[in-house]
Amino acid sequence: MTQLQQVTGQLRRLGNSTIEQNSCTYSMMQVDDTILSGVVVPNVLDVFVQESHMRNTTLYVFRPSANKALVLAVRNASGKLYYSLPGAQPLAALIVFALLGCLAFGAGLLLLPLIFDVMRMNGLGRRFAADGGIEIAG
Repeated sequence: MTQLQQVTGQLRRLGNSTIEQNSCTYSMMQVDDTILSGVVVPNVLDVFVQESHMRNTTLYVFRPSANKALVLAVRNASGKLYYSLPGAQPLAALIVFALLGCLAFGAGLLLLPLIFDVMRMNGLGRRFAADGGIEIAG
């Protein structure tokens, strides 16, 4: 089952990072005594993670069923909440591929966990917006 983990404290360490087209993957992040490994941060949120280094912050980490930990939102020391979500396009594409996969190979059902993860992530946007979050489009 996927879940949203809220990690609050001083962002003490950022490990080595690998920058990709739409994201940055950190080998590790340390927030107070909590160590997160293999954390993916969307490029549009990475600047807020960098600014939070050695400051109090809250990271909202989503753990999808088929991927590494993913930072969906960052609350900085001043209390501002910034978030980024996959949106409707990836969800629509996954549904189309799943339907085609079911018709052609019967393998489209393998995409169901990923589809549900994207739906859950997009649903969290309402929570972040209700908390006064600022959506950063990616």
